[in-house]
Amino acid sequence: MALSPTEDLQSFLDVAHKIKGAARIVQASRLVDSCEALEKACHEVVHHDQVTECSKAMEHAMLELEQALQQQIGQNDKRRMTEP
Repeated sequence: MALSPTEDLQSFLDVAHKIKGAARIVQASRLVDSCEALEKACHEVVHHDQVTECSKAMEHAMLELEQALQQQIGQNDKRRMTEP
């Protein structure tokens, strides 16, 4: 994620909330959970390490979603090429 843990926590909250909304639309539950964990960590701001960890987990979940979408696109393209 482009933000660093030393930046304003409100920025983390805003980004996590927006991504969570989009993730809900595509039913990406792991990404939704990661966003919620980041939001919770920002609200509880006990340790910046926890915010960093949650941010990394959210980034990982976004990469997994991207890979799954790319795979699905590839499968759809293959089907179109083999359709009569």
